[in-house]
Formats: sequence, structure tokens, C-alpha cells
Amino acid sequence: MPKGKAEKALDLHEAYDPMNPYAIGKKEYDDRYERLAKNLASWRRVAFLMLLLLSVSVVAVLWIAQTVKVVPFIVQVDQHGYQMAIKPAEASDVTDDRIIMARIADFITNMRSIYSDRTVLVAMLSKTYDSVAQGSSAQQKLDEYFRANNPLTRTNVVVEVTLQSVLRASPESNMTWQAEWSEKVYEQEKFIGERFYKGTFVVEVNPPTDIKEIMRNPLGVFVSDFHVTEKLAN
Repeated sequence: MPKGKAEKALDLHEAYDPMNPYAIGKKEYDDRYERLAKNLASWRRVAFLMLLLLSVSVVAVLWIAQTVKVVPFIVQVDQHGYQMAIKPAEASDVTDDRIIMARIADFITNMRSIYSDRTVLVAMLSKTYDSVAQGSSAQQKLDEYFRANNPLTRTNVVVEVTLQSVLRASPESNMTWQAEWSEKVYEQEKFIGERFYKGTFVVEVNPPTDIKEIMRNPLGVFVSDFHVTEKLAN
């Protein structure tokens, strides 16, 4: 027959009877596993605490990295060699007219110049394509121009480009520009003549987002379209 509550309580009391060697062994066995369980719980709490501290540290480091800024200063050195900070250096806007003018001038020089040094010529061709927006009208026109005037095949010709002006086409916008330049042509080191050109150039600004684009065009100023015509001699 099933035992009652009083009989179960009696069995439990007898199980831990200090005079019973089996009860003593069982109690030591239970106590050992109880200590292991407590130690495990303590290590879990310590591990959780360390993880929490690590998370706080990472968040703090990221916050400091984003908030701390280096402010460059213009420094003047006097005649005695002493350095004096004058004022914070101001960063140029990417759409600064001087930056766009330099990009257009560089684009024209690289596109129209021809040199006898093949290595220099290949580097200039690469820079020309680095200055145009991918898939734009400017890229298509460059392809057509170089197919008709491949500078790599004109081994006896040298063309020197001299910029005369790079100006805004409209005072309201700095996205469309007009430029004028001259080209002196030499063939087998003999001066052939000088020609004059003018062109209209449309630019767009796309700041680079990866290292490849930064190396290709760090300021993100691209020529998206252009049109070149020859002028009468000045």
C-alpha cells in the first residue's frame, strides 16, 4: 500500500540520520554538487558582469572616436624659429570654383596633350578617364575622340596644351564652365603650327565612398559632358 505523508517524512529523516554512514555519504555527495552549482552560478554572474563592462567600454570608445576631432591650425614661424598658431585652417568646399577650375584644366591637358614618352602618355590617358563620370556622355565622347585620334599611334607628334581661361558659363551655377586653350603641334621635333580651341564642360560632384574611388578621384569632381570646337587664330 502507498505510504502516507508521515511515513515519507520518517523515511526522509532516516535518510539523513547522522548515525547512518550511508546517510552521511549521501549528504556529502549532495553538498559537493551544491557547492559546484553555486560556484557555477557565481562564475556566470562574473562573466555577465565582464561582458556588460566590455560592452560599455566598446560603446564609450566608439563615442569618443566619433566626437574627438583634430582641428588643424595655420602655424607661422618667425625669423627666430619660434612657432605661432595663427588661426584654425578652414577646409575648402568641394564645389569651390578653384577646385572645379583645376579639375577642368587638368582634364583638358590630359585629354589633348601628346608626348613622345609612352609611359607618361598612358598615365595621362588614365587620368583623363578618372576625371569623367562613369556611363556619362563625357565617357562616350572620350571613347569616340580617342578612337579617331589615338595618341599612342602618333609616335612622331608632340602636342603642348596651354590653358588661357576657365570661367563659369553662368554666374548662377558653377556646374557649367567654358574654357579656352591653345595647342602647339610639333612633328619630328619641328614646329608645325598652333591651334586654338574653346569648350563647354558640365561637371557633377559625387564624393567618393570607398578606397578605390578615393584613389581614382579623391574630390569627387567629374566631367559629365563636354563640347569642343576650334577657334580662329587669336
